[in-house]
Amino acid sequence: MTRTAMSSACEAHHLIGQIAGAQALGSPIKTALSIVARRTGLSERRVRGIWHKEARAIRAEELDALRRAAEAQKKAEFDADISELRARLARLEAAATVTPSHALRGAREAEGQEVAGPGGVVAAGRLSSPTGPRLRAEAR
Repeated sequence: MTRTAMSSACEAHHLIGQIAGAQALGSPIKTALSIVARRTGLSERRVRGIWHKEARAIRAEELDALRRAAEAQKKAEFDADISELRARLARLEAAATVTPSHALRGAREAEGQEVAGPGGVVAAGRLSSPTGPRLRAEAR
């Protein structure tokens, strides 16, 4: 299948949008197109002409440069997402290694120690809490 000049222009326009990515949000379009020009090696005027669909034809080397830059942008976003997920996983693993207070309370109750919960009062081996049901300590 051969590509027509129109489909190449549409693809190039779409690739410019991908390359600009999140930087285009909240910034002037001229600034975003300038960033695309630096990443692709194309002139700012050429990128602006492609974006505004003023270009009559897109040369193969221009389209290749846009594709390479779009692929690099995807890879950078993917790497950032992976780094963010790894950091989140590390935080979750660190939080999982900390012994929760309810686990400590259960262990102390099993050992026969008197334990009071948040706002609770210990009375005769029972934990009385204003926010929850009465709990019995394990046998002493």
